[in-house]
Amino acid sequence: MMKKWFFAPALLIAASVCFGAEASLTPRYWFDRPAAIWEESIPLGNGRVGMMPWGGVRSERIVLNEISLWSGGPQMADNPDALQYLPEIRRLLFEGRGKEAQDLMYKAFTCLGRGSSGPEYGCFQTFGDLWLDFEGMEDEPVGNRRELDLSTAESRTHFSVGGVSHDRRYFVSQADDVGVIRLTSSENNLDFTVRFERAEGLYDVQASGGELTFRGELEAGPGQKGMHWHGRVRAILPGVGTVEAAGGKLTVRGADEVLLVVSLATDYAGLPEYPPLADFDGGDPAEKTAAIIERRRAKAASADYNAASPVMRGTLSKVVNEDLRRFMPSISAPTLLVWGEKDTATPLRDAKIMERLIPDAGLVVFPGAGHYSFLERPAQFAAVLDSFLGS
Repeated sequence: MMKKWFFAPALLIAASVCFGAEASLTPRYWFDRPAAIWEESIPLGNGRVGMMPWGGVRSERIVLNEISLWSGGPQMADNPDALQYLPEIRRLLFEGRGKEAQDLMYKAFTCLGRGSSGPEYGCFQTFGDLWLDFEGMEDEPVGNRRELDLSTAESRTHFSVGGVSHDRRYFVSQADDVGVIRLTSSENNLDFTVRFERAEGLYDVQASGGELTFRGELEAGPGQKGMHWHGRVRAILPGVGTVEAAGGKLTVRGADEVLLVVSLATDYAGLPEYPPLADFDGGDPAEKTAAIIERRRAKAASADYNAASPVMRGTLSKVVNEDLRRFMPSISAPTLLVWGEKDTATPLRDAKIMERLIPDAGLVVFPGAGHYSFLERPAQFAAVLDSFLGS
């Protein structure tokens, strides 16, 4: 009886949210199969970093881009004599002598040196491809759908394989300047590897401590230093599972949820007063990607974690990530679970798992409350506790 009494309010709240979402009209476009060509992948970006997921079931490809990644090198190709011909070109145009104006422009308005025909000019470069290779996907997927929500700029791929539901979400954060990939499974069977490939140029890939890093240098003209680039992917497992780094790959085993945070940077440093004279002295791109990831982590982590020493952070991570679900069915005492709806340190989904696994458990959710819901709602907490102890 206790369990039903405590759960009913949360059930009503959830139902109202679901019906409200169904009633809204969200602009989106969708596909019922993975992309076969680049134009069918889904474009995501924040103006600097871009991701294009293809939606593959067994092997997912995400094309990565960064706005400054350009081959070649700095060059001064201005033609200072071009300006003196501008009045004559204008006169010819106003007199309707377009062919003569065009010929003069082609003769006088050309850059010094080889310009775009030389290797110094270069071209825009794709950063590379991030691949997620999944195991246990031998059966044909059912209900395959990938879509782009135009109101949130979030892409989602959803399907079922062997009765297990899989959900993959992608977006690029403007506030945190990172790409985010969130993978979930209805069972603890997310088994996959994360690897990086690039079609051209020399590059190096390393995997260590839950991170995949990749770096390289682009081609430039003779005797020129090319642009250096660096990418970093951090794997975060909020729930169960393990991640191992070896052989230039990350391997995830037995997870129910995985977050992949992507950071990209180059050593490009444009001069605001004259961008063509930009040089590659904008700092180590590896330090840039590390700083971006760290800023994102600092925002997402709890206050206790941020205040802890590096050694204590490691201890906290091990304790928080320990899976205690196998012990929950053996708890025989009546159990009261009190949670804040907006708890980000221990999300509400953890409470729902506990409520489901503990035989005689009841869950009370305080709307709008955070991690210390019992302090934020003392009167409500006291009433709930009195009712629980009285029953």
